[in-house]
Amino acid sequence: MKNQVTEQKMSIAPVVTPNPAPVLSIPKKSNGLVWVLFFLVFLLSVVVAFFVYQNLQLRQQLTVQLTPTPVSSPVPTIDPTASWTSYAIPEYGVSFKLPKNYGPLDYPDGNVTKGEKGFQYCIEYIPVGGTSWHLVKEALAGGGGCLPSLGISFGSTSLDYEAGRGGTFGDLQGYRAGGGKYFAKMNLGREVELPANLVKETQSLNGVSILVIKGKNDGPENFPVTGTPGLGHVGALINLPTGKYKYPGIAIDTNLSKGMNEETFMQVLSTIKFTN
Repeated sequence: MKNQVTEQKMSIAPVVTPNPAPVLSIPKKSNGLVWVLFFLVFLLSVVVAFFVYQNLQLRQQLTVQLTPTPVSSPVPTIDPTASWTSYAIPEYGVSFKLPKNYGPLDYPDGNVTKGEKGFQYCIEYIPVGGTSWHLVKEALAGGGGCLPSLGISFGSTSLDYEAGRGGTFGDLQGYRAGGGKYFAKMNLGREVELPANLVKETQSLNGVSILVIKGKNDGPENFPVTGTPGLGHVGALINLPTGKYKYPGIAIDTNLSKGMNEETFMQVLSTIKFTN
């Protein structure tokens, strides 16, 4: 009996079940908050990066502005004719320079040669340093038609000039340009077309137009091509102001074998100017 009561008591004893550990759950609204915070951080990073970039750009611009730009000084041009001697020919109204070792052969009057009609005027300059009298006599004897034997000659003829001889380069009276071609002016209103490969138009430093002509020989008798000074020579033609002088133009000629070289000749041409 006693055992039965005990069993009953035991059967009605409460069974204690341990409570499970509480589970922490994040409300759904917190997910949106995280994304908002993430966006704000990202936006702030972009803004900061932009201002940093702008600051760097501004510093670079200030550096460029504050850095002085080096200014190159112009290189002084050396005038190769600075020590040369100046000459003037009143009959042509021109002046020019020649190397110091050159002097006039028949200055100041030049060499006036009468033709059957009209006349020719020529003046020649030769290297005088170390020149023997034999060479001077050669220059004097060989000057027919204003042909330089030693140095450089300046020649021309009057508009009505006629002579019982063949024409020479020193007889020419300037040049004419037209249609992309060049023509040497001869006496009595005649002219001859010049080979395009032998001519080049240029200007002196004083604005005088000059036609440079390279000499050439041709034909069975090997005569100079008409309008050129002939093989071994280089020449130039200059037009004088119309009606101001009795000569319409100048023919300048130099003998490259016994005179100056082509570079020096071009330097002489660069100094030419009209005197009035």
